[in-house]
Amino acid sequence: MILNRNNWFLIAFILLLVSCDKDEDFGPQGNDNDQNQNRAENRAVFVLNEGNFQAANASIDEYDLEKEVIDNQIFQDVNEENLGDVGQSLFITHDTLGIIMNNSSKIVLMNINSREKLSEIKIDQSYPRYAEHLSGSEWLVSDIYRDKLYIVNIRTGDYSSVACSGWTETLIKSADEQFIFIHNKTSNNVDRFEIETKTISQSINSTNNVSSIVKADDRICAITKIGIQEIYPQQQNITSFPDTLSTLRSSYSESTNQIILLSNNVYSYGLINDRFDTLISSSRNFYGLQADSINGDIYLTDAKDYSQSGELLRYSKTGELLDIVTTGVIPQHIEIAELND
Repeated sequence: MILNRNNWFLIAFILLLVSCDKDEDFGPQGNDNDQNQNRAENRAVFVLNEGNFQAANASIDEYDLEKEVIDNQIFQDVNEENLGDVGQSLFITHDTLGIIMNNSSKIVLMNINSREKLSEIKIDQSYPRYAEHLSGSEWLVSDIYRDKLYIVNIRTGDYSSVACSGWTETLIKSADEQFIFIHNKTSNNVDRFEIETKTISQSINSTNNVSSIVKADDRICAITKIGIQEIYPQQQNITSFPDTLSTLRSSYSESTNQIILLSNNVYSYGLINDRFDTLISSSRNFYGLQADSINGDIYLTDAKDYSQSGELLRYSKTGELLDIVTTGVIPQHIEIAELND
């Protein structure tokens, strides 16, 4: 039989339908481990180096989780300008990285994929510290000296202020998105900011000075010198430390259900097994801390003598040293982010 042109088109169409018959052939193939590996390969660790006071040498480094290498001064290299004076903290929403510049009174916004500067928001006469997402395009920003919180619209660059009392630090939004909890360094307690009314509705007083706050799953916890307290949604003691502990920073690992504490050493507290352990003992000048919620790895920074280049150290969840790379001056805040191809 001789097939004409129309017959050939019909046969090709039938073959196409047969080849696409099974739904499971669409999309990425492979097991969960393959997908988790792909996810890990598309993540990066950002390190903010404070730099020295009035030296305008703050910088950002990016650690590649797959290649285990660090790329220094990524903002300067791409944008051909300095960040400013004293980098305080990082905050990420979607693909936007907010760089809070304490002594430059500004927030610099950068795309985490392209590393390109998006905008710069100057907050007059401010000394901004940390940020948390409020709603829409608005962030809530703390301040060290001005007895104010700032509501900043990162899309328009507009901002307003809310009166508060004292030096405010870390901000954490509750899982129900009703409140933002604020570590108040002046009172050594925790303030509660109501998102709907945009006011401080309550100050949560601890019987002991609060050194840091951390979000552990759906709970907001306060770290004191003698233990860990849940402050929301319930108010209750979680555990007491064997000895008094001066905690510099805290982080939570969803992978291990542990609160990680940075003091003179690094400690872990298991929320499930109610166990407090010394995880990492070292004579290093540890300054920054972040736990990887996916694999449990722990990232620490060593600020050395606060004048030379520092280091980023990666440990396993059991405290085994995995990698050391060189950073900028006074590495402190660490954020782990998903990247887009």
